[in-house]
Amino acid sequence: MGASGFKGKRVVEEHIVEKLRSPGHRALFASVFARMPEGQFRLISAQKAYRLLKDKLFERVHALTLKSFTRRFRNAEVDMHFSLSQELTPVRTFLELLIQESPQKFAVKLYIGDY
Repeated sequence: MGASGFKGKRVVEEHIVEKLRSPGHRALFASVFARMPEGQFRLISAQKAYRLLKDKLFERVHALTLKSFTRRFRNAEVDMHFSLSQELTPVRTFLELLIQESPQKFAVKLYIGDY
């Protein structure tokens, strides 16, 4: 048992989700929802990003297919991009699901990388 008094990773995740869904914390999201029309904010969970990195690394990172890339392009950054429309979840959808779904279901979906 950790210092927080919880046992296991899942229990901690569920507690965090439940806390964020509480009425006191819902008000904190009001300013985020109010600014949503100003832009299209999207997010991706670490688990989903990791899965995509494993599955599509060589397909999406052209630099890795070039021999001596780091020698030829010393200051270049090696990046992997994600599809905004297919792989990232709109923040509004994410926050709505946080409120609508049970804490357990939300935590599991977040953990397995559905968001």
